[in-house]
Amino acid sequence: MFTCTNWRTGTEVSVSWFKDGKPLKSGDKVKISAEGEQFFVELMDCDTDAAGEYTCTASNVAGDSCCTVNVIVTGTHYLLITGWTPVSPVDLTRE
Repeated sequence: MFTCTNWRTGTEVSVSWFKDGKPLKSGDKVKISAEGEQFFVELMDCDTDAAGEYTCTASNVAGDSCCTVNVIVTGTHYLLITGWTPVSPVDLTRE
């Protein structure tokens, strides 16, 4: 999750998110939200398609500012457990 914060509270701010220079929009794998003076982008079900350059641009009466981060996804890992059966708790205090 990436966060952009408006440090000059009380001023209206416009925040835009970009991936590889193109506008980023909420969808199945991306959630864009705001809470108070903080603005968020969250990558969900991250895979190699999520890799790239992410930029947050914020504008208000004081001017413009941006921050960029390069996201590298080296792989995804899944744990699949099949055919398991719960067992009774074991008392480890016995000798």
